[in-house]
Amino acid sequence: MWEYIILGIIQGITEWFPVSSSGHLVFLQNFLIIDNPIFFDILVHFASLLVILAVFWKDIFAILKSPFNEKFKDYRKYWGLIPIGTMPAVIVGFAFQDQIESLFTGFTFLSFTFLFTGIVLLLSKYRAFKDLKLSPPVAFGIGVAQALALAPGISRSGMTICVALILGLSNKEAGRFAFLLAIPAIGGAFLLQLLKVDFLTINLVGSALGFFAAFVVGIVSLKLLLGILNRGKMHYFAVWLFFMAVLAAVL
Repeated sequence: MWEYIILGIIQGITEWFPVSSSGHLVFLQNFLIIDNPIFFDILVHFASLLVILAVFWKDIFAILKSPFNEKFKDYRKYWGLIPIGTMPAVIVGFAFQDQIESLFTGFTFLSFTFLFTGIVLLLSKYRAFKDLKLSPPVAFGIGVAQALALAPGISRSGMTICVALILGLSNKEAGRFAFLLAIPAIGGAFLLQLLKVDFLTINLVGSALGFFAAFVVGIVSLKLLLGILNRGKMHYFAVWLFFMAVLAAVL
């Protein structure tokens, strides 16, 4: 049971810190034995989805009310921008589903994906544009970044937030859109995997413990990350990713 709890804690931390939760889970699953690791990865990501709903409930409520209430009219744009940003991950996920799932075994490739994510984090210090507003082309570009993060070792939060920053969005807008964009992506992946899973191969108690650990730790981690993002310190996480890239290559 402790192995599931450890992996749940790692998910709760690394899903929000831009270091790739999937990459760390794949890395650790080579040393910790659990049943059906792909399903467990999706399950703890679902816990992360609930964390988003808990932390961003005011924004989600505003989006839902926006078509009917002028008070929330500024949130109406998300009804179109979130589907646009989700489209690349849907296309890549369905087109390369088997190839993506094959990456969840072994960890040799993690040295490359951790390195790539670290470089993107460093680039987030620079802006290609200044004071750019969230628009359909910008949403699509952030969505492409999210699609790349289907591969373990490429951080979803890191890619979406950093690309948003590079494109010129404010820290607050970049973080909000990145996490709102995660709702359909994580939810869709969970449902897709749920339809395929053989529950006879799953340790239900262990999975439940990992799920609970990922949720509780995730609440704390996400709030910490939002503070780090507001201070413009995202690039500091590149140091850890470069360390993990070297470790994966050596092992």
